Amino acid sequence: MKRNFKRGVSLYFTVIIMSVLLALSLGLSIILFSQAKVTREIGYSTIAFYAADSGIERIYYNFDPTNNPCPESNPCSLDGAEYYVRILNPVDNPGECSGAGINYCIKSYGVYKDIKRAIQITF
Repeated sequence: MKRNFKRGVSLYFTVIIMSVLLALSLGLSIILFSQAKVTREIGYSTIAFYAADSGIERIYYNFDPTNNPCPESNPCSLDGAEYYVRILNPVDNPGECSGAGINYCIKSYGVYKDIKRAIQITF
């Protein structure tokens, strides 16, 4: 009685090859999805940066240290993004705003879809 052990080998190789292909395709899809997320967040970061820049421009254009139109408690809205501004006096805030000849520091924070960017100017 002769047994044929070669039967089913092609099925075994097919399963192995399909498993390897599945692992490769899942690995590639994870890499592609993570890269898509990074690319999307770069765009969000740019929007948040320009929102912060808008806050700086708004305060600097009509500078009045006693009147902040966009404090942290009430941020200003800008096409889906938000920004808020802090006006700092170096006498009151020496750790955050210090240096020779500095009268004020303006810090503006732009926020878009949980991405936050900040800009600071001193004058």
